[in-house]
Amino acid sequence: DPDGNFAWKIPFAKAYFVAEFKTGGGLSLGIATSQDLGKRHARLAQLTPEMRQRSEKVVARLEAKGYKPKIVEALRTLEEQKKKVAEGKSQTLKSMHLSQGGKGAAAIDLIDPKWGYDDSTKPAVEFFKEYGKISKDEGLTWGGDFLRKGKDGVKRPDKRTGYGWDPGHAELREQTKKNKEKE
Repeated sequence: DPDGNFAWKIPFAKAYFVAEFKTGGGLSLGIATSQDLGKRHARLAQLTPEMRQRSEKVVARLEAKGYKPKIVEALRTLEEQKKKVAEGKSQTLKSMHLSQGGKGAAAIDLIDPKWGYDDSTKPAVEFFKEYGKISKDEGLTWGGDFLRKGKDGVKRPDKRTGYGWDPGHAELREQTKKNKEKE
């Protein structure tokens, strides 16, 4: 690519062994179908350059731990965001999934297809907690830190999982701060 990164994709048994080498150092190894590679690239292309770089690091680190992370959403239209708010799946029309100054989204929703968004099992909870830790290490705000107020008006994490209401979400911390300052 233009940044000097390159990948080898070696076909085998209807899938690819993928080795990605990054110019700043680092290696990501994995197995993917051509459909997976196409969707991941398309979603990464929807992100701002900084969010793309950080998201690639998050994905590589999760893969190194044996997970199979899948970016299920990046850029949304305002109409899609309004629908998410109406469905209770988002709480703001100022989502980081909307284009940030025409440069792309500054947020991703990521899952491991083994569990999807279902965090009712211990391994799924462990995945989301690891995703949260890695996202924060990479300078992102993790949606598992988003807390809702209980009936008593106090914000708390879920008792069962120990995290907030959107554990599949991560966004650029700096952009989050800028948006909150505008409110």
